[in-house]
Amino acid sequence: DGTGDWITTGDSTDFTLGTEFRFDARVRPATSGTLMYVAGQGNSTPTASSSSIIISRATSNFIVFEISNSSAFVTLTGTSAVTAGAWKTITATLVSSVATLYVDGVVDATAAFTSGTVNNSVEDFRIGAGGERTTDPWNGWIDEVRLQVGAGTALTAAFTVPTVPFFQGGTCFGLT
Repeated sequence: DGTGDWITTGDSTDFTLGTEFRFDARVRPATSGTLMYVAGQGNSTPTASSSSIIISRATSNFIVFEISNSSAFVTLTGTSAVTAGAWKTITATLVSSVATLYVDGVVDATAAFTSGTVNNSVEDFRIGAGGERTTDPWNGWIDEVRLQVGAGTALTAAFTVPTVPFFQGGTCFGLT
């Protein structure tokens, strides 16, 4: 119902995103035209000095991927609508100083991230909210969430979205 529904985990070294990472999630919003947060790690404001990444769906129905270098955000705004009732696969990556947002396996936005490493936030990581920013939580469904950190995890080109769960019978799908 979009009211207080999110998953919270405290900060961990597992969330030190460094210079290469990949975040995946399948989302299905229940409404269109409202701001909703998919996931993030940052304070309630949020500020660049306290955040690592924040992923939301803007009132325009486009996905917004914000990535912090500790002094400023690099913001990518997609162009593919993510509207009520439709499942979409969202992937946000950083590799070789390029941040990329994919929707359903297609590059939706890119931007240079030349500042080195992603800010190492100490805030809680949340799925269904923008980190400590719990106003405008996700209203709908989120499935198949995955965060991978380190070399070889991020994408560099469009990809075919898996039609099966990430882990099935001991096999991991969707990795390149």
